[in-house]
Amino acid sequence: MSQFTEVIKTITDETPNIIMIKNYQGQFEFANQTLSKLYNTTPENMIGKSDSDFNPNKEQTDFYLKNIQDIMDLNELQTVYEESTDVTTKEIRYYQSLKKPFLDSKGNKNILVLANDITSIHNERLKTEEKEAMLNLALEIIGEGVWDWDLTTNMVRHNQQWCDMFYIDDSKLEHDLGFFSSLLHHDDAQRVFESIQDTLKTNKPYVSQHRIICANGDIRWVEDRGKVIKFDNDNMPLRMIGCVRDITDTVNLRSKEILLEKQSRLATLGEMIGNIAHQWRQPLSMITTMASTVSLYNTMKTLDENTTHEAMDGIIKQAEYLSNTINDFRNFIKNDRDKQNFHILSMIQKCLSIANASLSKYYIELILDIKDDALCNGFESEILQAFLNILNNAKDVLVSNIENELSRFIFIETHIVGQMIEIKIKDNAGGVPEDILDKVFKPYFTTKQDSDGTGLGLHMCKQIIEDSFGKVKVQNEEFVYQDTKYKGAVFTLSFPIIDAIFINSDME
Repeated sequence: MSQFTEVIKTITDETPNIIMIKNYQGQFEFANQTLSKLYNTTPENMIGKSDSDFNPNKEQTDFYLKNIQDIMDLNELQTVYEESTDVTTKEIRYYQSLKKPFLDSKGNKNILVLANDITSIHNERLKTEEKEAMLNLALEIIGEGVWDWDLTTNMVRHNQQWCDMFYIDDSKLEHDLGFFSSLLHHDDAQRVFESIQDTLKTNKPYVSQHRIICANGDIRWVEDRGKVIKFDNDNMPLRMIGCVRDITDTVNLRSKEILLEKQSRLATLGEMIGNIAHQWRQPLSMITTMASTVSLYNTMKTLDENTTHEAMDGIIKQAEYLSNTINDFRNFIKNDRDKQNFHILSMIQKCLSIANASLSKYYIELILDIKDDALCNGFESEILQAFLNILNNAKDVLVSNIENELSRFIFIETHIVGQMIEIKIKDNAGGVPEDILDKVFKPYFTTKQDSDGTGLGLHMCKQIIEDSFGKVKVQNEEFVYQDTKYKGAVFTLSFPIIDAIFINSDME
């Protein structure tokens, strides 16, 4: 063997790629070490034999023979993707094979094959395809459509679920961006594209809630999310993918909830105005009486300085009381969504200044046990509304369940537990039926007649309290008060504290 031939043999045997030469009958004219290892033999032993002498997979060997003969007949260089079985491990290996036909010195058809093992690439691609298939299945199950936007061609591809969501023909599984634009509701289109452009400029995630006009004419609300996943060398976006889900039912439900919340709030405001009117009768009567007394004494020429001062002081005090009531009412109705620090005791006092008249009207005795106060942070006016709603519920159930007007009680207690302050509101109306105890905070659940409640009162209370990082729960409790045994519902409101104030004294 010449030195040149020895060099060539060394190169072909050391390369990780398969190198072989076959004749038209598929017999090996040359084979390197890599191929012989695959077939668990030696290069020398392969000469004059074919694949079927080593590889038991007939489907593979039949393909090899037909394929090389077709290429030799066409006399064209071709790249072929094929597979072969490792005789030792029985593992299927995958190859990208470059096949070049040529004539030997005698004019016989031969073919040179250079095969690159791409098994690892193939397996990774299979894993990726499997993951994509599982993702598409998951998105299909949860009802999400997928989009893939190629910014270089302006074409958008989708999964089947996307077409099904909007009753669009399968022919639109791939379309240009103009088709997407035609689906947008005209009131939303500009906002959607502004959001997309912002994502392309800043690389922030794209999120949009807008309306889509379906092929059947329906209008659906969707939540659309996406992200740029590919950039060029200048960091310009090339590809953006995302998913879309139908939120029509959620939007409609929320619109209904907002309307019912407004109705519930108006009903509460109406009751409060009635309470204030009742609460103002006595102070206004006293002001009228004191003013009439001053006027009468003046007419009789018996008005002295002391009487005048006493009357004026009394009128000023009653006016201040009326003013404070108005301030408490303003605190309740203002739509202030800024969190602020507030004292629990002050909030309770404001609530009671509004509710006392209504409680007195129905002969409900209020028993206060304010052990602790605390500085908290939250939406005070909304928490005031929640507190008043719970008080009104207690009042209503007492009036409904307790006929004896001298035995209607509401207990309010505060105490600090760890880093929270608890406010307990308890009545003696018999408690909540056990079968509905776990439902009282659910939306639209009510035990009142259809005309008397929306079912949003306690649900709103829970939302308001949780918005201020608080908690609320309800349970039934049996207790003794003034030597008499009672049962009632206990609502416990808990709020994180900024600063604790230990009082250990009762409010009057």
